[in-house]
Amino acid sequence: MIATTNYLNFFYCFDENFNKITLTSIISLLDNVSEPINIHCLHNNLSNFPDLSKKISEHKNLNKIYKYEFKHTDIDFPNLDDSHISEATYYRLFIDQYVSKEVNFVIYIDSDVLCISDPIFELKKYIKNLESSKYCLAAKTELLNNLNKDVVIQKSEESAMFRTYWPFERLNVKNKYFNAGFMILDLEKWKKDSIFVNLIKKLDEISSNIVAWDQDVLNAFFNGRYIDLPSEFNKFSQHFHKNSKLDFFIHFYGSKKPWTVDGITLDSSEIYQNNFRKINKEKYHIKIIWRKYAIKLFFKNIVNLKIFKLDYPFSYMVIFFKTLLRK
Repeated sequence: MIATTNYLNFFYCFDENFNKITLTSIISLLDNVSEPINIHCLHNNLSNFPDLSKKISEHKNLNKIYKYEFKHTDIDFPNLDDSHISEATYYRLFIDQYVSKEVNFVIYIDSDVLCISDPIFELKKYIKNLESSKYCLAAKTELLNNLNKDVVIQKSEESAMFRTYWPFERLNVKNKYFNAGFMILDLEKWKKDSIFVNLIKKLDEISSNIVAWDQDVLNAFFNGRYIDLPSEFNKFSQHFHKNSKLDFFIHFYGSKKPWTVDGITLDSSEIYQNNFRKINKEKYHIKIIWRKYAIKLFFKNIVNLKIFKLDYPFSYMVIFFKTLLRK
């Protein structure tokens, strides 16, 4: 028995800054699954929860959407000062505190993860594997401790950040470290083993060593005790190939997001923008954080002709300047 609801349950955690991004992920999921699903959303403020397009609310593959407002406001979340990350990233630690007791399994998805092919059959297989195992979590391993640290860092596009990020000594994690952007949780075991209480204890214990927010907390606590998911469930956009027919989810990992000026010209970004267009009138979704930097990159992409590789280059230019004026 997969879940008492008989539907797979997908879970998102976000705030108003990620409203459009999350809805884009949701429509990609609904358009690719082969059966109706439940979607759960934990939001920082339901009064700012986005209006749902009819393409989502009336979708044939949406059984029900659940909305929860985050109430655990008495906890201090570390490493958020001067960061583009909001406290909503920590909401993953609280999933079992909001979802119904009738739900035995949850598939957690980051807002910047998009579905690109039907994952249902394989997901059910891994849920069964998780259910019959001693573990309560399945995720994709991102790093192994036996790899050469300097080689991995040199290959990273953000090597300075990655050197700080390297988790094994910092978090006392022994062998492997997983990415928390896509996870399957066995909530029955989760609650039975009081995982939530232990995660909050771990959060307090390692607060001064946290770099990757709640992902560090999860890894420091589980310390390799999880089922490995293949990369097809959490394929980083840097490693994605257009012609691949094996991947289920693409994760826009790192700073070059498909809605940023430096990320929008990447080949994989068109997957995001195509899904964005399904539920929005605009041809492009653009977010500008640093104005001067965005202007510099915009004109650089004109000079090197990258903008003209986009499907709608002139629409992009118009939307860029409109976004810049609003900024």
